Parts: sequence; C-alpha cells; structure tokens
Amino acid sequence: MITDYNKDKWGPLELKHLILDTEEFIAFIDHRNDLDWITSKEFDAKGPQSPEKHHEILNTVALLECKPIVHLSENNQLNFKRLLGEALARSLKHDYKKASSILVHAENFLMDRGKEISRQWYLNRAGITSLIIFAVGVLFWVFRDLSIKVLA
Repeated sequence: MITDYNKDKWGPLELKHLILDTEEFIAFIDHRNDLDWITSKEFDAKGPQSPEKHHEILNTVALLECKPIVHLSENNQLNFKRLLGEALARSLKHDYKKASSILVHAENFLMDRGKEISRQWYLNRAGITSLIIFAVGVLFWVFRDLSIKVLA
C-alpha cells in the first residue's frame, strides 16, 4: 500500500492507500475504507475548469461509493475504492473524459464481482443439494429391504 505523502502540506492523515498527492490536492483511502480528498486554497480559488462535469463525476463517485460492497473480499473492496479514487483524482486534474471512463470500469468491476459471488453461492448450494440427494440415495440402498417394504 502506498502511504507516502507530503505531510508538511496536508498534515497528519490516516491513510490506507494514497491515490494521488499533488500541489493542488490529495486523494486517498482512509483506514475506514472511505474515499477522501483535500484541496489547497489555491485550487479552491480557481475551482474546476468545468463545474458541471466535475459535479457529475463527484455525484457518480458518491453514488457508487454508497453501493453495498460488504460481500466483496477486503482486497476487492479496496480495488473498487481505488477505481473511484482514480476517477476523483482525474476529475480534480480536469480530465473529465478519463474520470467518466474509470467510473464505467468501476461499476463494471462491481457488477462482475457480484456475478462471481452469485456463481459461488449457486455452485455451493448445488453441491450441498447434490450431496444430500446422494446421501439419501446411499441410505435407501443400504436399507433397501426396509425401504422396499415401507415404500411398497
């Protein structure tokens, strides 16, 4: 995990992963897995080149960050947050096209991981069901004489 940043400029921060540290802003994931950023006074005075596009990116990041991800592994949760952080950083660098592109990838990443997990659940349940049916079949076979009398 990358956690080196300009402590003189941004002060003490609890970083889990650094997304980007520039003279104008810092974007990072904290120890609670929240995506955070701080902008300089100079950056705040200038503002984004395209406020509409920037706010659209921020809204999409916020929407995606609120999606439930507790079913994902910790590594996948961090990777998802990193994608959101990269989109945020691109937007703060005024590269709205790449920011939008990364957000599409982040949403696809989340959907793909959900499909993987649902496949695992499906296969797990199918395996358990098959095992139960097999065990019942073995019991019927072992006690076939009794089974024939009871079922006949």
